[in-house]
Amino acid sequence: MKHETRESWLNAAATVIRDQFALEFNEHFGSDGEDHLSNLLVSAGFPSKMGLTKRIGECWAAEAAGDKVQHHIFINPRLEDPIEVVATLAHEMIHAADNGENGHKGPFVKVARAIGLEGKATATVAGEDFKVFVGKVIAEIGDYPHVKLVALSVTKKQTTRQLKAQAECCGYVIRLTKKWAEIGLPSCPCGNEFELA
Repeated sequence: MKHETRESWLNAAATVIRDQFALEFNEHFGSDGEDHLSNLLVSAGFPSKMGLTKRIGECWAAEAAGDKVQHHIFINPRLEDPIEVVATLAHEMIHAADNGENGHKGPFVKVARAIGLEGKATATVAGEDFKVFVGKVIAEIGDYPHVKLVALSVTKKQTTRQLKAQAECCGYVIRLTKKWAEIGLPSCPCGNEFELA
């Protein structure tokens, strides 16, 4: 089945992950985990702070949603490798199944290892068995219909630069424009003149 949108593909992948690893999820999270995983919305989008962090995925608990029902998972749009995408999705689904209660400890680690995720609990990656599983996911739902975002700048380039001036006697620091520095530097509270740092 070919998916036209990445969200459709991600939600289909979430269903395959949930079905494939139902035993592991149920063993550690019981029927609550099943309920949480049946109420997921998965989309490509920047995690908190507009993707300025190294986060590649994020799970928001149902309590954060207006309807208080569905967990929301975001997969960073800078990812395009299906192995990394599915591994990230699985990582975030463990958080959803756990309702975020254990962070990256205890049951989270047990489930992550049981389904084939390796590495630090805060930054899991696909182990060899999980990579084989991703091949089955792609065979079932098709290729990930997404091209990664590159060279994204979310901050405006600074167009003005202020100069730093400091008073040696007391350490007082101010910032001012070049124009005012050329007119003359002010005095610090001790009565001494600032010097450009």
